[in-house]
Amino acid sequence: MMVFLLWAIDLFQTIITVYMSWIYCVTDYLDPIAIKRVSLWAFTSIPLCNSLSSCITHLFIAHRIYEAAKQKRLAAGALCLSVFLTFSVGFSASLSGIIWHLSMIDVATPANVDSEDFPYHPLMLAWFATRLLVEAVLLASLSCLFVHQGTDFMDDYPSRIVKTGLLAIQCGALTTLFSFLSLVTLVSDPKTTLYIVFLLPSGRLYSNVVLTSINARARRVDPLQIANPTQALTKDIWAAAQATNVQTFDLTQMRTERVEGMESKCALDANSTAVLDEHTAKSHKHSNTQP
Repeated sequence: MMVFLLWAIDLFQTIITVYMSWIYCVTDYLDPIAIKRVSLWAFTSIPLCNSLSSCITHLFIAHRIYEAAKQKRLAAGALCLSVFLTFSVGFSASLSGIIWHLSMIDVATPANVDSEDFPYHPLMLAWFATRLLVEAVLLASLSCLFVHQGTDFMDDYPSRIVKTGLLAIQCGALTTLFSFLSLVTLVSDPKTTLYIVFLLPSGRLYSNVVLTSINARARRVDPLQIANPTQALTKDIWAAAQATNVQTFDLTQMRTERVEGMESKCALDANSTAVLDEHTAKSHKHSNTQP
């Protein structure tokens, strides 16, 4: 369900990005003031998509930390509170932009939109800051978890460089970097929309965090082979696999059954040959005794 939600959000964000590019670059190609005149809901809905993706991914990483933390209630409460706070700020900034029908020029002109009734840039700044803080905390916590518990579940990767890159993706290092760049560009130059360059890929990076973590699991849990599916599926799902011994046992059992079958067949063939030889000898003896 979580993967499907991330896929739907990324698909929607891709569609609105293509739609926005078509309106600005094709439909209004000969209109130089289209960026100022055309106010697209698609432009201000980008923070909404990233807020949803970040909320799902942050809860996923928080669940991993919750499973390994000693004080589970304290860790879960603090992480969930910070995640939903970040989502609320990003949702408020995006929803306010959609309601006020902002264009790119309006967003790039803080004097026009930063009023007491409509503080767009302060909301965006608060969202970038809280998101960066939450991702930094999750990155540090998950990195400490990997250092203390090890990464035996990724021993099947022969290259240390590939393993390091995948661990960086799972910890959320790339999403933290893009959040930092978005915050820096917005603070350093608020009269441009350069932060969108770092905001657009963030949704795909959040999806990569979840998918890479799921694909890195060495153990494939089968509910039909366990006595308590709920407990086995929720406990230590990133642990090292124990499926090799089971597979070896199955292959050994198959070879044993095959050898036993061949031995039985050989014994049957030997008995048949003995019976045939005895029958042939009796026939020869009977033919010799006749006059």
